[in-house]
Amino acid sequence: MESAEEALGAFRAAAYDLVITDVSLPVMSGMDLARTLLRERPTLPIIIASGYSLDFGLENWGRNVRAIIKPFEGDEINALIHELVKN
Repeated sequence: MESAEEALGAFRAAAYDLVITDVSLPVMSGMDLARTLLRERPTLPIIIASGYSLDFGLENWGRNVRAIIKPFEGDEINALIHELVKN
């Protein structure tokens, strides 16, 4: 999807088990998207990707929200996905 707004519409139209978003998106940020999704479904697993360190309190967002620093390898994102969906 090309924007957070498009992702939000898709999320509301279908059942998703996991969301992966970048921090930097046009108009609505990935962080704002994650906040909105968590208000609607607090237990939704979310992975937030960024090219910069994410030192802004994600640990307070809950056990189902994780960050990954770009660039990352496939095995890194796969491990994170498996960790989130088993919880």
